[in-house]
Amino acid sequence: MQGLLKTAKGLLIATLVYCGPAFANGSLNGFVVSQDTLSPIANATVEIESGCILISCAVRLETTSAADGGFAFAGLPARTYTLNVSFGYDRPDNYLPAQKSIAIADGDALSTTVLMVSGAQIRGVVRSTATAEAIGGMDVYLTEAAVGHDTIAIVKTDSTGTFNFVRVETGNYLVHTGNYGAAPYQDQYWSNHPLTPPSVVQAANAFHVDTGQVLDGIDFTLPAGGVIRGVLTDSYSKLPIANAHFNFPIYDPAGSQPYQWTAFGATTGADGHYEIHGLPDTALILGAYAYTPYYNLAVVGCPANCSNPLTGTVLQSVTGTILDDVNIALFPGAVIKGRASRSSDGASIVGATVRAFSSALGGSIVSSTTTDAFGNYVLTGMVQNVAVEVSDAELGGSRFIAQDYEQHDCQSGKCAPLSGEIVAAPPYSVTAGINFSLHAGRSIRGHIKSSINGQGMPGYLYLFYQDGSLRTVFATDADGGYSSDGLQAGTYYIEARVLTPSGYDCQAYSGLACGDGAVVVPGMTALKLNSYDIYGVDFGFDDRLFSAGFETP
Repeated sequence: MQGLLKTAKGLLIATLVYCGPAFANGSLNGFVVSQDTLSPIANATVEIESGCILISCAVRLETTSAADGGFAFAGLPARTYTLNVSFGYDRPDNYLPAQKSIAIADGDALSTTVLMVSGAQIRGVVRSTATAEAIGGMDVYLTEAAVGHDTIAIVKTDSTGTFNFVRVETGNYLVHTGNYGAAPYQDQYWSNHPLTPPSVVQAANAFHVDTGQVLDGIDFTLPAGGVIRGVLTDSYSKLPIANAHFNFPIYDPAGSQPYQWTAFGATTGADGHYEIHGLPDTALILGAYAYTPYYNLAVVGCPANCSNPLTGTVLQSVTGTILDDVNIALFPGAVIKGRASRSSDGASIVGATVRAFSSALGGSIVSSTTTDAFGNYVLTGMVQNVAVEVSDAELGGSRFIAQDYEQHDCQSGKCAPLSGEIVAAPPYSVTAGINFSLHAGRSIRGHIKSSINGQGMPGYLYLFYQDGSLRTVFATDADGGYSSDGLQAGTYYIEARVLTPSGYDCQAYSGLACGDGAVVVPGMTALKLNSYDIYGVDFGFDDRLFSAGFETP
């Protein structure tokens, strides 16, 4: 049995799928009510679910409470359900989530009332020490006071500098600002305790709240922080790293372990210039790294491949001052380089695509480039253990078979991302000599034409492997002519499509009609490529059916 709940506009809210005997399913209706005032609560999210494992449930339905707090579910198979009522994190409503268990038998028509308890609210204002002006857009963190200080919620101050945590449960908490270099203010723990390194015990005032309580006056006045700025340079290319986002970990020089105790973020300019603000008034060691593009950690004053950041240069950040020319050279992960050439004579292949796939990331592409005028390529930003592939190679009108390192021609022109030999590419290293000697591929060539007058018709070709999977889709030229890319010897199938005023017209080689789906049609002619190209694979369409002419898809 399958039931759907829809809104008045026909939008799907929830789906219930139940496979079993055809019994009279049960139903549940009820109301969401404030426990404090007994008034109805509208616009709460009401969800009923059963048989859940992680995020997958045998049954899950969702609706929203009406103006009178009412909700209803119908067509519920017999089982025990969990009823959840809550408000989204982006909502200002101050009710804590409510939950109850309900058993429903076949034919039941049950009613229930869900009481929601008001959470605590924690409010305050963030201002500048220097000007007393409100600071808008500042992140404020609510954390548990217990060891570990788990983050409970993060909110932003509004234009008046005000923040408000809602739906807070009974407990002991800390509050601190979280600028992390985005604004020129030092972060603080309430009340007026500056951020300190781990070698100094972090001062902070914990406080207790109970559900229903409103706690005001958790205010901050933030002094200006220190500023560090400089230029980030790629140590391999010797060029500034432009327009890239970097993380800047901060280390405690008095610490016993090289763990970052906070981190800032900044984006470089076109000249590689960076600037981080709001640094605490303390001695520190500064590092930098990035994920996209990928750059290894570099620490100021520590050699490349720095094993202990605490051996880096100690910098003194001072409130309201600028520490200039703190320049950092970073190595782009690992570097792989090589050359692509034609196997028959060693001629350079220009403009071929070279890609690296990460074995640790399930074959995801981690870097891509093209070969230069001498067939050379350089891949930067490598992670360890990658497979390298060359494709889209062409020289002198000939297309070449895609190839994985080392010398593995891709079967039927189809490359598996991790089918080649793995290149270790350890961090901070340059691995040279990852070369490719490419073999000329074969082509399937032909035309799409009018079967009435022989005129060429532009369209698209769908090329399939022998197993029926789709290899590629490519277009004809303006006159309907086409040529596939470099193909390895093997068996292929091909279809042609043109777009008419009434929709697509599809023809499978040779002469069979095909539907809208990109699938091999039974009875299609197999095209077997060996040592030579196949010519004359033509398609004819009756263009008299195209009363308004034809278009390219």
